[in-house]
Amino acid sequence: MESTQAAAPFRPGQETKTPGRVPPLARSLAWLVLVQVLFYTALRIAFFLAFRASGGETTGADLARAFELGARFDLRLALVVSLPLVALAWIGSIRPGWNRAASLLGQVWLTAAGLLATSIFFFDFGHYAYMHRRLEATVLDELRSPRESLAMIWDTYPVLWGLAALALIGWGWLLLARSTFRVAQRPSPLRGFRRAGAAFACGALIVLGLYGNLSWYPLRWSQAFFGTNDFVSALASNPVIYFTETLLHRSRQADRASVERNYELLSDLLEVEPRDPHTLSFARRFVPERSPPFRPNLVVVHLESWAAFKTGAFGNPLPASPHFDALAKDSLLFTRFFVPTGPTARSVFSMITGIPDVPANNPDSSASRDPKSIRQPLLVTALAGYSKHYFLGGSANWANIRALLGGNIVDLSIHEEGSYPDKERVDGWGISDLDLFESAVETFDASPGPFFAFIQTSGNHRPYTIPAHSPGFERAEADEETLRKAGFDSLEAYNGFRLLDYSVGRFFALAAERPWYRDTIFVLYGDHGVPAVNDIPFERMGISKHHVPLVIHAPRLVEAGRRIDYPGSSVDILPTCLSLMGVPYVNSALGRDLLADRPEDRRFAFLSNGLVMGDWFLRLEDAGDARLYRCDAEKAPEDLAAREPALVERMTTIHRAIQDWALWTQHDFARRLSIQGGSL
Repeated sequence: MESTQAAAPFRPGQETKTPGRVPPLARSLAWLVLVQVLFYTALRIAFFLAFRASGGETTGADLARAFELGARFDLRLALVVSLPLVALAWIGSIRPGWNRAASLLGQVWLTAAGLLATSIFFFDFGHYAYMHRRLEATVLDELRSPRESLAMIWDTYPVLWGLAALALIGWGWLLLARSTFRVAQRPSPLRGFRRAGAAFACGALIVLGLYGNLSWYPLRWSQAFFGTNDFVSALASNPVIYFTETLLHRSRQADRASVERNYELLSDLLEVEPRDPHTLSFARRFVPERSPPFRPNLVVVHLESWAAFKTGAFGNPLPASPHFDALAKDSLLFTRFFVPTGPTARSVFSMITGIPDVPANNPDSSASRDPKSIRQPLLVTALAGYSKHYFLGGSANWANIRALLGGNIVDLSIHEEGSYPDKERVDGWGISDLDLFESAVETFDASPGPFFAFIQTSGNHRPYTIPAHSPGFERAEADEETLRKAGFDSLEAYNGFRLLDYSVGRFFALAAERPWYRDTIFVLYGDHGVPAVNDIPFERMGISKHHVPLVIHAPRLVEAGRRIDYPGSSVDILPTCLSLMGVPYVNSALGRDLLADRPEDRRFAFLSNGLVMGDWFLRLEDAGDARLYRCDAEKAPEDLAAREPALVERMTTIHRAIQDWALWTQHDFARRLSIQGGSL
């Protein structure tokens, strides 16, 4: 006859035997770690399925290695999360009076840690969809502009569904913590040497799991970057570990000693005369030989995410940029033009200051957010007697741009949200680019004298909003295969690109009707490129995110239809324009006049991941390795580093010298201001 008496509840310290020979504490740890690794693996598989189309050509061996490395990162994270809870369970089992508090703390720990890890995974998914790279500590800087950041997140992502999923997963973490505690506190069936041996074996396995490698060095995040395919590297990474590493390595110090060592090298490269190695001055005074018979206006148009490979001017098969392409044919087009780095804030800083953005306090942030980097001697200040304007659809508080521009340019008129009372805000980025250009034209019409303007577009950006009021613009339709062959990862991205092109066409149609049009120099450049989903040669080299067009359109000053194929960078824009305008200036930054005669070995573009010089591109890997490519490769690029060791060494030295100089000089503004400001 079966007994109906309920089983007595288990009490810590109760002397009952547990089936099996594995201690309950070890079994609970193994179970807790296994569940987490399976959970993280499921998220990795979801990541692979969601973004595999952006990975270009991948081999089965690379994918297998990525998943294997990812599992080791996941194991490390699972152990880090699990060990505090198991330690609390062990303390509670040997001190029954403390068991209730230990149980509560353990549940709080695992639920909080699990939710934090899951949240980072969720944000990582959105960040990769947005930026095509893993979540980095730089996103914390966006908290300084919470309204814009939250508006963009709300407009772009399914926030409510995400919160509901997090709540459900948090409940699962809580249940997992409770079940782990119940098992972990049962007494061990082992005694004496067997118990000590089991504890030693368990400890050894934990150490091995945390170490992560069967080699001299432990598992490091850089191991995920075992090839040149950024998607495979992202797949191999654990977003929580990667984010933590970027958070812990946010500080770099300017190295004056390096600048001193490389002063002659950089002076030769930048054609500095006279030289002063004691003050480390790089100031160069320029007085143009010729000046136009009028005072040209200067309008710089910053094109959001305007990658070169997406335009018809660079061979794209889709009609994504007909207005820009027509303008390029009627202008001066630089085909081998690059930005030192992205994202947008760093691109703006580099262009406006002439210093590649290498922030000292946070390599993943932007110098515009560093108070020590805000004060800079900008070349725009050489435009004496000009009215000066900055146009942005949203708020100039974004990335502290207000301080960078308004804090250095006297009498700058900042046109931002609130400045366009008759324009409708379309999303988190403010008014549409169509309305932004229209407002700029109205401002130029009212300008009594020569003017300078910096127009920062933002529409070609997630969530790719098409304003309800877009007269004359029609959405295009294209199938997924056609889009990907042309380098677009979605129909929304294609139409967002088309709308920015249409806005540019509308702007020039309006400008051509104005009397100030012929007296104006128009400069259009991409603020940064984007990863190419169609696996073009520049993407394989790792350079497509830097490669952008530069167009200079000046009806009375620039020969139409001319293409320039030697390298240049966004730091060169303002020196080139001032020379065209016949304005004398002193330059102590990196930029130079792109139209001046100079030897080919002094034509270069500094990039965050390498250096373009002549026909060569040197790519520097995080692990310290170097790859050398020909920029004119039309098929699969070949790494020629082993054949050209002297060239690799020279270009590597130049890159490191410029990088150290940029880090040092952006904080050396007082001396630079005294040299530059007194000479203009």
